[in-house]
Amino acid sequence: MPNDDLAWLQEKLECPERGPDGKLYFMLKQKPEVLSVEAMEGAPNQTVRVKDIKSYASRKIVQSMQEGDEVLLYQTVKPNSKEQPGLTGLCCVASAPYPDPTDGKWLAFDLRLEEPFDSEDGAGLHERRSFKGHSSGGAVPCYALLRYANARPWRITLNNMKKYEKAELRGATLFSNQMLQVHWLTPGQFDFLLEIPDEE
Repeated sequence: MPNDDLAWLQEKLECPERGPDGKLYFMLKQKPEVLSVEAMEGAPNQTVRVKDIKSYASRKIVQSMQEGDEVLLYQTVKPNSKEQPGLTGLCCVASAPYPDPTDGKWLAFDLRLEEPFDSEDGAGLHERRSFKGHSSGGAVPCYALLRYANARPWRITLNNMKKYEKAELRGATLFSNQMLQVHWLTPGQFDFLLEIPDEE
C-alpha cells in the first residue's frame, strides 16, 4: 500500500474514504468482562450493544461507522494474566451509531459476531472471501470465513502484531495511540491482520 494511504493514520485522526466495497474497517478494544467472543456467541443473533466508549477521539471514529462495516475485536487481559491481549474475532457493525442510552453525550452501536478466532477443536481462521452484492435486508454483507483445522491459534496476539509495526502495520494507531478504544484500519492493514503469519 502506498505511503500516502497511511497519512490519515499519522498525526491526525481523520476518517478515511470508504473503499470500492463501500466499507470502513475498524479495531475495537474491549475488556473481557465488558465484551467477549463468548458473550457474543450467547447473545441473540450473536449481536450485542457496544456502549460506554467515552472519549472524543473514539466517538469521532464510531460516528463514521455504517451498517456492514468490518470490525476486529481486540481483547485486553486482566493484570497479571498469563494470556496475551490480541484479536479474538471478526465482527460486523449491525447498526448505525445511536445515542448511548446510559449517557446521550456518547455513541453506542450494535455489533454482530461473524467469526470467532477460537474453537475447541483447534480450527481457526485460514482465509476469507467476500460475498457479492447485498443481503436481502439491504445491508452490505460482511466477509465469510473459511475454517480449516490447525490453521491458526485461538487469538492473534499483540506481540505478534508488534513484529510488523514498522512494516505491514506501519502507522496503525493501535501502536501510536493506545488509549483509543476504537481504531480505523486501512484495507491493507485489515487484510494483513486476517492473514498474519502464526507466531513461531
